[in-house]
Amino acid sequence: MQQKTKSHIELYLLVFVVIISLAVFFVAPRTTGFVSAKNTVTDEQTDSTGTSDSIDVNKKYGIIQGNVQFIINDGDVVVASDSGADFTLYFSEVEIKDYSLVKTSDKKYDGTIDNIDPDGTGYVCSSSTFTTQKMYYDKNNDDKQSKNENDVYTITTDLDGCYAVKVPEGSWNLYW
Repeated sequence: MQQKTKSHIELYLLVFVVIISLAVFFVAPRTTGFVSAKNTVTDEQTDSTGTSDSIDVNKKYGIIQGNVQFIINDGDVVVASDSGADFTLYFSEVEIKDYSLVKTSDKKYDGTIDNIDPDGTGYVCSSSTFTTQKMYYDKNNDDKQSKNENDVYTITTDLDGCYAVKVPEGSWNLYW
């Protein structure tokens, strides 16, 4: 009889631990979509693209570039990896809470970057052309960009997970 009571207690303890684990997993706050801290484009990084009279004579533009790679580790051992091919990346100075509010801007913008190697290795990301799309975060969802609505710049990674996005000088959060 004592053995049976002990197994019941162990079973109840196991069920309790599983319930607590599930509760923590589903209730714990997560920042889905937020990839990194800030990406900052400074005056020193704008020399390659300079200013463009056709866009805005008061703005300097720079390039944020890189490579998206998903890696699964087991301790120090890489179990699997995959390039982040065909992912849309969003660069915004404000938090994107609702992706349905990111809309195409009607402001003139030339976001094409030619002959760039985003990861700087010469073999993963070969020199290619990337086109940044200018959008905006439509806070009031009226389909009209007003002065208080922030620009969002988007790019889709290539088949190797590479990207190069042309953005004005500033600090940019990266979302997907």
